[in-house]
Amino acid sequence: MQPLLKSNQLRPAKGFTLVELIMVIVILGLLAAIIIPRFAGQGDAARVSTTKTNLETLRSTIEVFRVQEAILPLTLNALTVAAPVTGEIYLRVVPEEGITESNAAVGAFSNAGGWVYIAGTGDVRVNLDMAGCGAPCVASGDSPFADW
Repeated sequence: MQPLLKSNQLRPAKGFTLVELIMVIVILGLLAAIIIPRFAGQGDAARVSTTKTNLETLRSTIEVFRVQEAILPLTLNALTVAAPVTGEIYLRVVPEEGITESNAAVGAFSNAGGWVYIAGTGDVRVNLDMAGCGAPCVASGDSPFADW
C-alpha cells in the first residue's frame, strides 16, 4: 500500500510553465515574420508567368497550324476544331490569359483581358496594357506586354 502524501509534500509539476509557452509563441512569431514576406506576392508573379507561357503556346500552335495547313487560322477558336486540310485539332481549348483569367480572343486591342489575334499576320498579343494589368505586373517588375 502506498503511503499518502503529506500536506507539505509537493507533487512533481506536469506540463509547461507560462514562461515556456510564451517563449515558444515568440519564436513561432519571429519565424512567421521572416518566412511569410518571402512568399507574399508570389501569386502575382505566377499569373504573369502563366500569361507568358500561354502566349508562347498560342504562338507556337499558330505556327504549327500555318505550316501544316498552309494558311493561318481565322480565329484562335479555329485551333480548337478540326482544321480544313488535315482535320487535326490543334488545341483542346484556347488557354486563358493568366492575369484576368480570360480566354476571350478579339481582333482589336480593348484592354479587357484575354487575347488580341490578328488573323492577317497570325500575331497574338495580350489584351491588356501595364495599367490594365495592375498589381501583378507592378509586382513582377516586368516589361510591357507589347514587348512579349
